[in-house]
Amino acid sequence: MNIQGGYYGTALQAAAVKGYDKMVQFLVQSDADVNIQGGYYGTALIAAAAGGYDKIVQFLINVNTDVNVQDGSQRTALIAAAAGGFDKKVQFLIDVNADVNVQGGYWRTALIAAAAGGHEKVVQILVKSNADVNVNVQDGPWGTALIAAAAGGHDKIVQILVQSNADIGVQGVQGKQTGKTIAGDAFYAAVHFSRGKALEQLLKADINDYIHGNGFKQAVKLAVFSGFGSGIRQLLEKWVLTVQQDEDTLLSSAKNLLDADPGVTKFERLSATLIRFMVSGNWIYIRRR
Repeated sequence: MNIQGGYYGTALQAAAVKGYDKMVQFLVQSDADVNIQGGYYGTALIAAAAGGYDKIVQFLINVNTDVNVQDGSQRTALIAAAAGGFDKKVQFLIDVNADVNVQGGYWRTALIAAAAGGHEKVVQILVKSNADVNVNVQDGPWGTALIAAAAGGHDKIVQILVQSNADIGVQGVQGKQTGKTIAGDAFYAAVHFSRGKALEQLLKADINDYIHGNGFKQAVKLAVFSGFGSGIRQLLEKWVLTVQQDEDTLLSSAKNLLDADPGVTKFERLSATLIRFMVSGNWIYIRRR
């Protein structure tokens, strides 16, 4: 009954991943070990959670399956359910004492998995259950849940996390899953992937201190040189409001820099001025696109 082998490791895990609830019950009643590890999903509970099979998950928990057991990659049933966007299952697992902050698996935390996948309801459940919104995992694909949400353009999740005091300035690893690792914060992620609505939510946060730092400078530079027009406008408008300098003053300062080309727009002049002011010791010229 507990012989291991094949892709799913055990008969119980194979039945669980296919959603065969009656077969799972039969195997357990025939003394199948519910906590045995092996196969692709590690355990039958993780397999059922990843597949979204409520009845099987509930049954396995009722027969004393360890809710926090981790597979070979340290993934748990909660992380698997969060990644799949199964909000009811996530709530059930939390209700039976699943650890919301355990780290493991590809996404590293349940909150990052849910944020990356755009699963708003799951994020809300996890945040209400005291999931750490600022955990920063350097060995994961995004670093923080806020970075993951910003990169994916999930503006409602960005809003939830910001309202839950997520730190917008935390530097994390981005894009590891594409093979192009990028180090930056949530602003940089939103700009890099041209996520205008997510950027809008980030700019609603209290960023008066952050706006004078290097992270904001990098985001603005990236927006300008990648041609992310709406992002440039949002960032510049916020900066102007924060430093309390009017547009005419900024445009006047740009006159000598760009006046040689009468085709340069008013907005491009503003962009050039801001970059000039922000990058100490460097002169950066904005090419018309």
